Amino acid sequence: MNKKLNYIVFLSLMILAAFSHSYSWDTCNGHAQKWMNNWTTMDLSTKSFPVGSYYEQRAQWMMAEWNAVAGSAMTFYVGRDTDGEHMMGNWDNELYWDNLGESTLGRTYKYNECYWLFGNHWGKSEVDLAMNSNSSLNWSDAGFRSVVLHELGHALGLMHTDSLAVMNDSSDEAVSFADTPRAVSYHNWITPLADDRAGLRFLYGNDGISRNVAVSRFYVNDSGDKLQSFPSRTSLRAGDSFALNYTVENHGTEHEDYVLVYFYLSSDSYITTSDHYIGAAAWVMPSGSSAQARIEIILPAGLAEGDYYVGFIADPHDNITEDREFDNQISLNRTINVW
Repeated sequence: MNKKLNYIVFLSLMILAAFSHSYSWDTCNGHAQKWMNNWTTMDLSTKSFPVGSYYEQRAQWMMAEWNAVAGSAMTFYVGRDTDGEHMMGNWDNELYWDNLGESTLGRTYKYNECYWLFGNHWGKSEVDLAMNSNSSLNWSDAGFRSVVLHELGHALGLMHTDSLAVMNDSSDEAVSFADTPRAVSYHNWITPLADDRAGLRFLYGNDGISRNVAVSRFYVNDSGDKLQSFPSRTSLRAGDSFALNYTVENHGTEHEDYVLVYFYLSSDSYITTSDHYIGAAAWVMPSGSSAQARIEIILPAGLAEGDYYVGFIADPHDNITEDREFDNQISLNRTINVW
């Protein structure tokens, strides 16, 4: 089942653009397949992930990212699988390494109840997550976190989506933090994105309140491909124009009537409001929405010659009281040269 919402707004300095969110979930006769008590224990294999080891810590961090989504009642608890055996039908959720061949990064095995016995019965009973240990893969820190977060989303009941989301199916095992579309902000924080958060709240929503906007250097094109944004031109003079795609997301539970986005040029990759202002846009953003658009920018007069990073900041004046302020600014991974 898919849920699609579309909103259209007019943007300053931009053409008419649309933003949307689309998430999907597992079903049984129209009922969402989820953990009915809003919690489950995920046993980490101590053979695959010894306690305190590098990958064991990162698996726990990704469980914590799902747990931290405000407006969701769902909680992962950490357990240990110490027998070294992994199988469906033992009613334990397990996370472990397994050789899945060369084409698969991770795989989720699930057992859901879906039957009628004096009434309908549905819900999750067991989920096992296998991470590919095949020697052909070169796991990076960012790649491992990205794929574990994705597989944990399946464990929660979320299915693949074509939006910019953790649950968008992708190959990330060898990417850097700056090159994964499952990260936001200058700090390249790998976390559930707006669409993922909307889906989780649909399945496990509670009355938690959060306000948070975030930015990404990735966007999804009309074909559903996840692309990294770069300046359309990299060698310019004052008065020349260039374009860039950008994404701003509402990760919070609250409707935001006015999310301002400022664009800047900077001599370094860390964008601040003290850098060279070059343009603006404004959005009305429902909870869980992601706004993706393209802006045309004209270089102002008086810029010194040299190389500049292009970046943007959401809520530059701190008008929104946010849970996390560090995910509001980002720079693109390619500079422009002004001459």
